[in-house]
Amino acid sequence: MLLILQIIIGCFIGFIFGLIPNFHINIISYIFLELSLIFIFPNYFYLFLSLSISQLITSYIPTTIFGVPNTENIMFLFPAQRLFSKGKAKQAIFLSLFGSFFGVIFSILLLPLLYILFLILGKYSLFIYLVIIFVLILFIFQEKEFKQKLVVFSIIIISGTLGIFTLKLNYFFKSPLLVCVSGLFAFPMLIKSLFDKPSYVLQETKTESIPKNNIFLTFFGALSALLIILVPSFSSSQAATVVSKIKSNLCSSKYLILFSSISISSLIFSYFLAINFLKPRLGYIAVLLLEHQIPIHINYLLFSLVILISTTFSVLLIYLIIDYIIYFVNTHNLNFLNLIVLIISLVIVLLVSGFKSIFLLVLSILIGFLPINFNKSRVILMAYIMIPTLLFYI
Repeated sequence: MLLILQIIIGCFIGFIFGLIPNFHINIISYIFLELSLIFIFPNYFYLFLSLSISQLITSYIPTTIFGVPNTENIMFLFPAQRLFSKGKAKQAIFLSLFGSFFGVIFSILLLPLLYILFLILGKYSLFIYLVIIFVLILFIFQEKEFKQKLVVFSIIIISGTLGIFTLKLNYFFKSPLLVCVSGLFAFPMLIKSLFDKPSYVLQETKTESIPKNNIFLTFFGALSALLIILVPSFSSSQAATVVSKIKSNLCSSKYLILFSSISISSLIFSYFLAINFLKPRLGYIAVLLLEHQIPIHINYLLFSLVILISTTFSVLLIYLIIDYIIYFVNTHNLNFLNLIVLIISLVIVLLVSGFKSIFLLVLSILIGFLPINFNKSRVILMAYIMIPTLLFYI
């Protein structure tokens, strides 16, 4: 009974946090540490597990509607916004639910393979080096013209330099990762939306059926996440970028299914690596590990069952509330709502990082505008994390 209560409470908390734009799961860990909330729930691993699953799945709602991404779902934004512009926000959200649900099933089935691969490859730094370098080169050479290659290369160097100074050589700012990620990814789009000409697109309340053959995409996503999770600093966005280059010509609908499968699988695999190898791949899980909330010995049947229940419960919660959200979107001015989201995001950053971080936030925003100004994919800004990892953390 206590286990079921943990799952329900965790899912509800994650659902509420997931509805808040720009509220990444790592921010929740900062809040828990600041308020000592982790110590209120000692040995409640499954509460924190269900919370993170629910938050991740629910976060697709504000990303689709407000266009506010974070490091985990930046690549989800663009196809979701395409469907939003066609009045199909509800369809985009349902596609993410489909990908998440079946991604969970396949990721659980792939856990034994992850264990074997990590034993073989996890200690080989050369493998990790080569993968990160390959992706950085991929960012550059996906451009056809030399001038455009130079632009991408310059943005990579600038964002990577910011990462070096804030993640490795930082002596002045509290929680620089939160400040820079918000400045690089969330704030530029919010600020841009305030100056864009207001547009109104009536969102449909009906959805199209999802072909069953798309289940294969969720397996492909889980398998991709399994390979990517072996590399430190890689997020779902980088995984989606690499996969999209290999599996080209994906329409927006298929991409959303693929991405959501990669994203939820990466989360589950991160927990698995933390439990078995003390190697968390996510700040939230790293905090749980630091505070001894990750069990050393675990019943994997129960672990899998909790993941399935949490995912199902989270999907049902969204299914019950989605029509109210679509009605809200259809009856309110989104430009005004984006201003509110901008203010809320700024308050969150300042509360966690302090007022000294204003300079760093402004600098990050200016760098974050570079891909927008040159019409490049903002995923290249992930060099902010990738280059410091390449130089210092492998």
